Amino acid sequence: MHEEYSQDFLRRLFKNGLLEKRITKQWYDPKMNRFLQDRFVRGTCPNCGNTEAYSDECDVCASSFDPSQLKDPRSQLSDAKPELKDTAHWWLDMWKVADPLKAWIETKQKSWRSAVVQEVINTVLIGCRFENVHEAKYKEIKDTLPKHKSRYVPGKKVECLFDTKADLAKAQEVLEAAGIPSFVTDKWGYRPITRDVSWGDSCSGRA
Repeated sequence: MHEEYSQDFLRRLFKNGLLEKRITKQWYDPKMNRFLQDRFVRGTCPNCGNTEAYSDECDVCASSFDPSQLKDPRSQLSDAKPELKDTAHWWLDMWKVADPLKAWIETKQKSWRSAVVQEVINTVLIGCRFENVHEAKYKEIKDTLPKHKSRYVPGKKVECLFDTKADLAKAQEVLEAAGIPSFVTDKWGYRPITRDVSWGDSCSGRA
């Protein structure tokens, strides 16, 4: 029954265009003959030089980067130097449903613990970022943008958060017209739901 329910659920996601098969590169330990989780790879941060950075982020400078940018990578399971290898997986596209997802989370203000609600709201974002060198210009046109909140984020950037994707699109048009290039902060919305490791939920294993 569990298998049938899971398969039906995944087929519905696929039918509704919420699943995508992607080929990405993941660290592989040739000595252990296995792919490695992010936390099993350490190296030197390309941003600050911290030698204990993880495969795609650094706790010291709070920066995120592509695993290929990690310097001097080393496996935490052996003395072998890990290598990046292609791997195919199914990815869940939550960005397509960002609007209803955000609205649904906001209905949980009284039923979830406040700390949990706040953490989820800070993850499921509808926004964009731009370099802080454009902050002065942004302040000049701030009132012409759809209703939003702004904040400073790591990497010397300013982030603007909106209620809907439609508001975000309008804001980016205004920013672009003012000479402020921006990019959508939608990385949270794309998650692989299969893995190359033996642990995990019922979806673990090669796709």
